[in-house]
Amino acid sequence: NSNVIFMTDVIATMKLKDKSIVKLTSLNAIYNILDNNNNFFNNVNLDYLNHNVVADNIDVFFKDSKVEAYNNLVYRNLDLSLIADKVEIDLITKNSKVFMFNNKKVKIFKTN
Repeated sequence: NSNVIFMTDVIATMKLKDKSIVKLTSLNAIYNILDNNNNFFNNVNLDYLNHNVVADNIDVFFKDSKVEAYNNLVYRNLDLSLIADKVEIDLITKNSKVFMFNNKKVKIFKTN
């Protein structure tokens, strides 16, 4: 597909309207030049303020101002670690939704 660019050893930085920075790294990514959406995969790491997400896949949807992380997902902040199947983060409201598939429970561990 001529509308996508395959990238390796990726370091991406997004500056949000409130001037905060989201940093994403991965071994591979696909960038869609038509809608600017990105699909990061293989050793993906997202850092935002005191939040860290590690997953096999993180997709960034600019039109929807949304990030989705899934597959071997671990979320950490100052107070806890969370293991889930998928998390969606709204980059405007900063709200997030955490999902488990097959009616399993999200695993949460207090770190302090």
